Amino acid sequence: VSFMKAGIVFGRRIGTVSPTYAREITTAEFGCSLDSVLRERAADLRGILNGIDTDLWNPVNDPHCAAAYDRTNLAGKHACKLALQREFGLEERKDALLFGVVTRLSHQKGLDLLLGALPTLLASGAQLVMLGAGDPQLEHGFRSAAQAHASRIGVRIGYDEGLAHRIVAGADSIMVPSRFEPC
Repeated sequence: VSFMKAGIVFGRRIGTVSPTYAREITTAEFGCSLDSVLRERAADLRGILNGIDTDLWNPVNDPHCAAAYDRTNLAGKHACKLALQREFGLEERKDALLFGVVTRLSHQKGLDLLLGALPTLLASGAQLVMLGAGDPQLEHGFRSAAQAHASRIGVRIGYDEGLAHRIVAGADSIMVPSRFEPC
């Protein structure tokens, strides 16, 4: 008995996380023994690409950000970075490369790879802010790193929509490590 197969057979529509993934799951390699059923329902199979709401996440008018900015006026970006460093208790340094991570903490997301890379990042003078929750071992690893390097690494376990916006607005670079992604 497969409830997944029943859903595929009897559902009106079948949705996945991307058009590419919709094609991939119709193959024997990625279909997990459901590829033949998915091929039969191909006309009802759609992939909807992940994305962001560019109005909601626009730093020109985002109420969560410390300052407004756009690609022609980056003064607000620098203000957002300093505010983010302050919020996480990091050393306020304009010259520090500030990495931001907002994610689910899991093996799939490759966060153990990031933990392993922290000594190299710190040796380069970089800083890291992270917002996420998930695997208790990863949560512990990042909390421990933040305690050991409080002026360089800031970690919040959980999810906070406003903080997610401030991380994206204030970080110099957004890290999205991953071992694999369906999209």
